[in-house]
Amino acid sequence: MKRSVWQAALLGALVLGSPPAFAQNASQADLAKAKMLYDVGVQAFDGANYTAAIKAFTEAYKLAQRPGLVFSIAQAHRKQYYLTKDPDSLREALKFYREYAAKVPQGGRRADVADALAELEPLASRLEPTPSGSPETATASLMAETRSAPQLMISTQVKGAKVSLDGSPPADAPLFRDVKPGPHKIKVTAEGHFDHEREVLVGETGVIPIDVALREKPALVTIETDSGADISVDGRLVATTPLVKPIEVPAGRHFIAVTKTGHKPVTQDIRVKRGEKKTIPFRLEMTGQRIVSYTLLVGGGLSVVAGALLGFGAAEQQDKAQGILTQQASGNITQKQLEDYNSAINERDEFRSAAVVSLGAGAAIGGAGLLFYLFDNPKPTVPPVSFDDTSDKPSSPAPTDMKMELGGAPIVSPDFIGGAMVGRF
Repeated sequence: MKRSVWQAALLGALVLGSPPAFAQNASQADLAKAKMLYDVGVQAFDGANYTAAIKAFTEAYKLAQRPGLVFSIAQAHRKQYYLTKDPDSLREALKFYREYAAKVPQGGRRADVADALAELEPLASRLEPTPSGSPETATASLMAETRSAPQLMISTQVKGAKVSLDGSPPADAPLFRDVKPGPHKIKVTAEGHFDHEREVLVGETGVIPIDVALREKPALVTIETDSGADISVDGRLVATTPLVKPIEVPAGRHFIAVTKTGHKPVTQDIRVKRGEKKTIPFRLEMTGQRIVSYTLLVGGGLSVVAGALLGFGAAEQQDKAQGILTQQASGNITQKQLEDYNSAINERDEFRSAAVVSLGAGAAIGGAGLLFYLFDNPKPTVPPVSFDDTSDKPSSPAPTDMKMELGGAPIVSPDFIGGAMVGRF
C-alpha cells in the first residue's frame, strides 16, 4: 500500500474503537497528554522515524487504552520491518495486529488488519519459530514496561523544524531523548519562524511530551511611492508614506492598494513568504480632473493679475484727471488740457470696467479650479470579489478543543481503492 493510504489509516485509527472506554479509563489530563503523544507519533511516522513513532504511540496507550492505538503501533512496526528487515519488528507487527483484531470483533480497521496479516504472515513463516503468546501479550507486556530514566519528546507542527536540547547540535523534530532529572533547555527553530526557547523541569521518571507552537515571521513589505500616499493591504488602511518602517504582513497572497488625492489609484496582487523582505515601487499618475483643476487655477490667477493691472491703469488715469482738476481750481486750463481730462476719465472708466470683469472672471475660474482640486479624491479600492488566498496555508494548525470529530474520506491510489475515517480529539 502507498504511504499516504497508511497515513490516512493511521490518522483514523485513534478515533475508531470504543470512545466510552477511552473516556472512562483516562482522566482529562491523561487524555490531553495522550493526544499530544499521539500527535508526536504521527509526526514521527510521517517522517519515517518509526522507532520514535512506536515509542510515542506506546506511551499514549499507557495513558489511554484505545484499540486504535494498538493498530497504530502495529502499523509503525510493519513500516519499521520494511525499513530495517528486523525480524523482531515483523513479529511485533503481527502481535499487535492480532491483538487489535481480538479487541475489535467487528468493524474498525479489521479489513486493513486482514490485508496486513495476509501480507506479513507468509514472511513470518520463514523466520525461526518463537514461543507464541495470548492476544493480550503484546499490550500486557507494553503496560508492564517500566522506564528507569525520564525521556523528553519534543515536537512541533512545523515541517523541517530543528530541535536543540541543552545546546546540542540541532536535530530534526520530533526529538526523543533520554535525559537526567532536573532543568533542561530546549530550542526549536524553523525557517520563516521565530526561534522558541524554554526551560523544562524533568522529574525522576516518565515521558514528558512537549509540543512547541512556533510563531511565523511576517513578511516585510516596503512601498516606494510619492509622499502623502495612503497604503491599504487587503482593503485595510495600514500606513501613509513616507513609511517609518516596513509593513508587516502574514505569508501568502495580499492585495496592495496605493491611493493619493489627485492621482489614479494603483493596485498590485503580491505573494510573500514567511520572513521575506520585499520592496515594491508604485508610480502614481495625476488624474485628468487634477490637471483641469491646475489649469483653471492658473487661468483664474492670470485673470486676477490682469484685473489688478487694469485696476492700476484705472487708478493712473484717475490721478491724471485729478491733476487737471486741481490745476483748473487755481486758474484757467487750455482746450488741450480739457481734452486730456475727458480722455483720462474715459480711459479710467474703461480700465475700471475691464478690471471688474477680469477680477470676477478670475475669481469664478479660480473657484471652479479649487472645487475640482478639493473634490478630486480617489475612489476606495477594495480587493476584487474573486480575491481568495487559498494557496498558502499556515504550517501550524489552529489549536482545537478536546471534542472528538469524525470525517470520511475516499482513498484512491494505483493499488488501493477504499476509504478511511479521519478524526481528531
